[in-house]
Amino acid sequence: MKKVHVGNFGSLVFLGAGVGSWITAMFLGRIPYKLMLTGSFIGNAAGLFMFMFAPTIFGDRGDLIYYVLAFCRFFSGCNQIVMIIYMPLFVDTFSTS
Repeated sequence: MKKVHVGNFGSLVFLGAGVGSWITAMFLGRIPYKLMLTGSFIGNAAGLFMFMFAPTIFGDRGDLIYYVLAFCRFFSGCNQIVMIIYMPLFVDTFSTS
């Protein structure tokens, strides 16, 4: 894998966070906070586990492994945005003064 491809992995997390914030904003009032946070933690863990085990599963298949790893990082970024931005909303809504 080229160094440029490895460098893209960091950017794909931020791209996923941007897309994830747009998608999460659409579902914010429709899905309970607790369900969103639970799904976010599970989705983030799934993305990171897929990223970790993809080289073992797919081996060295050239561009295919790059696209699988890129999707994993993007998916992880989409799920992290709920924890980063919307968890304080959960705390603010349900905390006692």
